[in-house]
Amino acid sequence: MIEKLALILGSIGGLTAIMIWLAKFSIEKFADIAQKRIELDFAKDLEKYKQEINIAEKQFQSTIDKEIKEHELKFSKLHAERATLIKEIYILTYEMHQSIIVYTHLGQGPEWVHDDSKHNNAVNKMKEYKEKFERNRIFLDKETCILIENIVRNTEHFIDEMSSARFMEGLVKASIMPGDKRSDLVGNKENDPIEKWRTLYRTVEPSVSKIREDLADKFRLIIGVN
Repeated sequence: MIEKLALILGSIGGLTAIMIWLAKFSIEKFADIAQKRIELDFAKDLEKYKQEINIAEKQFQSTIDKEIKEHELKFSKLHAERATLIKEIYILTYEMHQSIIVYTHLGQGPEWVHDDSKHNNAVNKMKEYKEKFERNRIFLDKETCILIENIVRNTEHFIDEMSSARFMEGLVKASIMPGDKRSDLVGNKENDPIEKWRTLYRTVEPSVSKIREDLADKFRLIIGVN
């Protein structure tokens, strides 16, 4: 009886041990499976995250590239417009200076006093120049604007001086009588309108050539021409 009981108890103990082992094995197996599942899910999530990051990065880069191209296009267009403007302003500067040179040239007959065509041409060229500059001042840096303003003042000065000489010479011609000496009317040589005209003729061309070359140097820097 005792032997049977011992056998039964032994069987129960063995069964219990087996059950414990199976339970432990199942738990370890489950844990292993669960860990692998977690690792697999994590790997999948990580891969998905990497793909999303990659897509987002490509989209961001595409947006940046697009903005860069748009900026380059706008800058290129602006630079082209600015280069065209600079060319137009320089041509107008040359034309205005030529009109002043013609206006003050000594190769004119007695009509220089009353012929307003050269005066009007010089004034119109200056007005055209000033209007072109003022309309486009925003495209030019402050230093260039100051240089152009000096060119305008320089041109206005020569026009005013030549107009004054013509006006004074007109008074002399209207006042002089037969037998009168010109020197008696005009006084010293410095006050003689013709002498003033000669001085303008000698100084205008070198002056406008110098200031126009300064403008050309400035424009070369802007458009990148050495």
